[in-house]
Amino acid sequence: MSAPLSIHDLSALKRQNKEIEEALTKAVSSLKDLGLHDEGIDRPFEFCKTTGSHRSLKHSAPVHDRRRSDEAQSAVMQMQAAQAMHEEYEALIADMSNEMKLLRMELSRKVASATKDTAAIVNLSAQLKASTVDLQARTTALTECMDRIQALETTVESQTRAILTKETELKQLEADLTDLRRQVRAAAAAADTQKGELVVLQRSLDGERSGRKKAEKRAADLDAKVKVLHGQCAVLEQTHATFAAVDAEHRKDMQLVVDQLEETKGMLSRVQVDMSNRIARRDTRISRLKMAVMDFQREKKQWQDQVDRFKKALEEAATADDRVHIERMTCKRLVQHCVHPLCVADASCRWTKQKLQLPRTPQGVFASKKKSRICAPNAL
Repeated sequence: MSAPLSIHDLSALKRQNKEIEEALTKAVSSLKDLGLHDEGIDRPFEFCKTTGSHRSLKHSAPVHDRRRSDEAQSAVMQMQAAQAMHEEYEALIADMSNEMKLLRMELSRKVASATKDTAAIVNLSAQLKASTVDLQARTTALTECMDRIQALETTVESQTRAILTKETELKQLEADLTDLRRQVRAAAAAADTQKGELVVLQRSLDGERSGRKKAEKRAADLDAKVKVLHGQCAVLEQTHATFAAVDAEHRKDMQLVVDQLEETKGMLSRVQVDMSNRIARRDTRISRLKMAVMDFQREKKQWQDQVDRFKKALEEAATADDRVHIERMTCKRLVQHCVHPLCVADASCRWTKQKLQLPRTPQGVFASKKKSRICAPNAL
């Protein structure tokens, strides 16, 4: 297939064909003029021939006859030459006409090819414009996707920082729980010691009845304090339920983040795996913390049983004297000393609940951190 002609080449070809056509037209006109001129030449010769024949009839002189015969021969020769030239002109005109037809056919073919090439160029231009528009749309979509990926990466980084902060806080809480357990064990040891002392006192309180009313009053106070402890236990249970609700909400938030991350599929697969591992580790730590809270509640129940036993011992020692009253005051202080770790544990649970409330936005994370830093020292 020949290369497509440009518009400049087509214009030059049209001008060249037009010049050839004008030249052929002039040549044909010239040949026609020459043919008419030859006919004019032939006619005088014929006229001379006819007039010569008439004159030969009228005049019979030999000199004139010889001259006329020579003129007739020369006229015949000129006529033959003119006839041959006329035939050559006609053949040349026919050749020029055929050549002009061929040139016109070639011109028509060139024009058709140029028209086809022009249509192809227009079609390619339209395709180029459509491709340019499509490329711009794809570029815009790619830019939006990159912006969204960057926003998601920022969210993942903020959530990662929040999780690391929560892990640190959970470690601190575990250390606090270990300290509380140690204090509870010390209080239990002191309670065991006091229990032995109470057994000794019970043997010496059989004959003493004078301080019964005071002992009953102190027992009533102890009952009130036990009720307060029951209320604190209820608060701890409510705190545990709130902690479970906060944990469920946090799981929903993390699931929402995971759903958003799944939209990016391949580009954020490694981030999703990392987040899943961290969430699993955090759930494990939360489960451990829950188990620790349950252990603490169990120990609190044991301590409450010991307080009930103290109450029973005080009821049996209703007839104690002033010395027994002093010993009971000592026991009361010990009970108050044992109640203090329970209050500390309650404050620690509240602080744990506040620390484990995960916000949905980075601003909420920073606000929760600031609030927990303010509330934690007051609770402790």
